Order: sequence, then C-alpha cells, then structure tokens
Amino acid sequence: MPLKLRLISITLFITGLFITNQINAQGLVRKVNEKLIAKFEAADLVDNSFGFSKNHKRVAYTQREAGKKAAVIDGVKERMYDNITFPVFSIDSRHVAYAARNGSKWFIIVDGRETALTDTIIDIVIVLFSPDGKSIAYIENENGKFSVVNNGIKGKSYDSIDENSLLFTQSGKVAYSASRSKKHFIVFSGYEESEYDQVGFPVISSDEQHIAYWAVRNGHGYAVIDKQESKPYDEVKSVAISADGKHYAFQATLNGKQMVVYDGNEGEKYEVVHSLCFTADGLHLAYGVEVAAKDKEGFTHYLVADGNKMGAYETVVEGSIQFSPDASRVACKVERHDEFILMVDGKEGKHFSDLVQGTIVFSPDNLRIAYAGEEDTKRKVYEDNVGGDAFDNILSVVFSPDSKRIAYVAKSGDKELVVVDGNKGRMYDAILGNGEIVFDSPGAFHYLCMKNKNIYLVEESFH
Repeated sequence: MPLKLRLISITLFITGLFITNQINAQGLVRKVNEKLIAKFEAADLVDNSFGFSKNHKRVAYTQREAGKKAAVIDGVKERMYDNITFPVFSIDSRHVAYAARNGSKWFIIVDGRETALTDTIIDIVIVLFSPDGKSIAYIENENGKFSVVNNGIKGKSYDSIDENSLLFTQSGKVAYSASRSKKHFIVFSGYEESEYDQVGFPVISSDEQHIAYWAVRNGHGYAVIDKQESKPYDEVKSVAISADGKHYAFQATLNGKQMVVYDGNEGEKYEVVHSLCFTADGLHLAYGVEVAAKDKEGFTHYLVADGNKMGAYETVVEGSIQFSPDASRVACKVERHDEFILMVDGKEGKHFSDLVQGTIVFSPDNLRIAYAGEEDTKRKVYEDNVGGDAFDNILSVVFSPDSKRIAYVAKSGDKELVVVDGNKGRMYDAILGNGEIVFDSPGAFHYLCMKNKNIYLVEESFH
C-alpha cells in the first residue's frame, strides 16, 4: 500500500522548527516530529570534524571562515579562533568541549565557557570527557614533550603518547600508552608499567583493579595481565579481559601456528586465528580459524565457539562474529561457493550474493535475529529467511527494546528512509551516523537526518 502522508501541525519553537506528520500504512501509524538542528554547508567543514552526541540528538563540527575556525554546536557558531581541536560530547550527551588557540594562547572551552591555560603550550592534541561528564583530560605538546592533563593536574612528560590509547575509567582515572627513550609502556593512574619495545592499548576491568595489554620485547610478544607476563610468543594481539577481571583471552602465534589462550591455557593450533569475540563476563569465547588444506575445494575455515568447531567454509568473515545479549547464541557471516550465509548456532540460513556487514543483530530477548542480504543487486532485511521490500542498500538494522519491532535504514536511489516492520517512512537526503536509529521506548525512536542542507532531529512514535 502506498504511504499516505497527512500534515498535522506546524509549530515554531525557539530551539528550532518542528514539523509533525502522521504516516499510516500496513496497520502501523507513525507520528513524525522534525526539529531543525543546524543549517549545514559541507564546503565550510574542517576535515572530518563532524560528530554526534552518544544519544544522537546533538551535532558538533568545526567550520572554517576567513582563515579562522569556529566550533558549531547544534547549529550555533561559537567564537572564532586561530585553531581548535574537534569538539567532543560527554557520554551523557549534555556537555561539549574542545581546545582552542588564539596566537600562542590556548583555552579549554566547555559548554561555551573559556578557561585560559597558563602553560606555554605548542599544541593540544585531543580532549576527552570523564564518564560522568564532570571533568576532562587532554594531551598537550610542550616543546616536543607530551603530557596528559587530567582534571587540571598535569602528569609526567613523555616523548610520545598515543592519543588513540587514552582511556578514562569510571572513577576518573586515565590510562594510555606512552614512550620515553625509545621504550614504550602503559601509564595507569600515574603509575608506569614495565618498559617494552612496543605496547598495545590498555584494557581495564570494570572494578579498575585489573589491567591487560599486549607487549613486545626483543622480538617476542607477551600478554601482560596485572603486571604478569605470559610465556613469550612470536606475536600476541587482541588481548581481552572480563569486566570483573577474572578471565582473559588473547591471540598468539608460535612457530608459525596461531592459537587462542584463555586464562593461561593454550587452545588448538591453527594456520590462522582471527576475530576474537569475548563476552563481558569472560565465560564465552568465539573466533574464526583456518586449518591446513585437506581437500581440493579449499574449505578450510571454521567458527570456533566455546570450543566447538563449526564448518567448513571458504571464509568466516572477519569481524562478523557476535553473541546474543545473554551469550546463549552466536552468529557469523560465512562463505561457501562464492555465496554468503548467516550461520546461527551452527545452522545455516538462506544463501546470498552478499550479507551486509554490520546489519546482523539479535533481539534484546535473544529469540529473534535480523540481517540484510543481497540478491540480484538489491538488498532486503530478513528474519527467519523471510525478506522485506528490496532497496538499493541497507545501512543499519535494530530491534525495539521489547523485541517486537524491526526498524532499519534503507537507501532508495539517492534518498534514505526508515522502515519499521515494512512501513516506509519519509525520504531524506541522508540518515546520519551510518543510519543509526535510537529507540527511546518500545513505541518511539529518533535519528538525525540531512534534508536540503539542513540537519534535523527526527523523533517518531508509533502504534
């Protein structure tokens, strides 16, 4: 049935423009509110500075104008500076911060309020909020030496700090990878761990009593768990630790063979191990493997889940393995005879020319699973091997909190729309954030969209 759109009301608010529509199709009635967030000119955007708040209701980016730069927060352009860092939101989405420079003077700006810095700083690399949004940390570069400043307290100076490693814990401590005199180490709460030739990113348990990472010394790889080194391997990567710190796992290579080590116990050796998937409680473990070829067809790839090997396939697609919310089920994308299949709990589903990576999702109650598959160059969202309408692309798939509804973002021609249980919504130039839809309740969700160079927050409810 074609969509029937009925304009309900147009109401002007100080914060933006709301347009309310009601969509009635296939037994589902959707009420749509559009709130204007910002008028956007892509030509003025600085690099890749465009960002979203975690709740996907706010936007921030850096704009260039007459040789100066300004942060634009929810459509409001702030003060111009010679240079600024990318704006970042707090986890609760209520606050936004960035660093800015005029001449040689640096400032930290939080929610539009400036705090001048007294140090002579050449550069500020990155700004990060604490999990509670009450304090910030940033990396500063002073005369080629790098330091982390956490809540106004400056740490030790190092030759380098990996900005991507900077981690804020729930209690406000920071951890990161640093180097001095060509030696690398992890710094956690001001304490320097052992020195290595190379280290990975720190992983901290939820109670902040346990720390894990990989390290390299004299050509050997180690997993370091609570300051204790594993045996030496040719290589170690993908170190994971459970939320309570009681379990850990990592991938290791020794004598040309790869394996997974779980709580110190080495698993079976394979040609290749990849895509280590470790549940938060540390009790379930899945990964893809490749074994030595034994037949001419070359089906040498398997999924290993909790010690059970399932296959064989041409490929277990890297990064596709995931557990259901309660970890009782596992799914992944596999390939055989140039066809892609969703394998769930060891059982194969329908065969496709492709499965859209990132669309495989379990329902919150663990009973349902949905995904996007491609046939004849068109893509559909499937559940129990039953597909919906065909589109040019599917960007994301999500279940409602009560597991009763499936919503997804689809691309039709040069437009994008949100579909709920087969009910097609309004067309937009783009659904932002890779098509992310955020449910606020079982009967309401929101997303950000682009329409005619304007960014809107779209809030929908349905019954």
